[in-house]
Amino acid sequence: LASSTAPLIVGVYKSHYRFLYKEGRLKEYKFTPNGNTLIASIADINYGEIAIAIYQDMNSNGKFDKNFVGMPAEGYCFSNNFVPLVKAPRYDDCKFHYNALCNTLTINLIK
Repeated sequence: LASSTAPLIVGVYKSHYRFLYKEGRLKEYKFTPNGNTLIASIADINYGEIAIAIYQDMNSNGKFDKNFVGMPAEGYCFSNNFVPLVKAPRYDDCKFHYNALCNTLTINLIK
């Protein structure tokens, strides 16, 4: 993690519609790390196809900050460890099937 104390905001999406928009989230969670990694448990999501987007809110302002050209100014990551090269990912890049056999993810923060 970029900070051992700044909160991580986890957005869970169930559809490509409004992916990466706050109002498009199925659920949102806020976790505060205790060290350089975060281990979190989310148990209130029904099985099915979902995608996850996470950012570390370095200044605790409740939004994902970008610089003057629109590039991320805070650490972020996506399910499937998808790393965008030029533009933001699509839902299809990050979706996975959450079920009894696939219910643990390891995601690395970018930046």
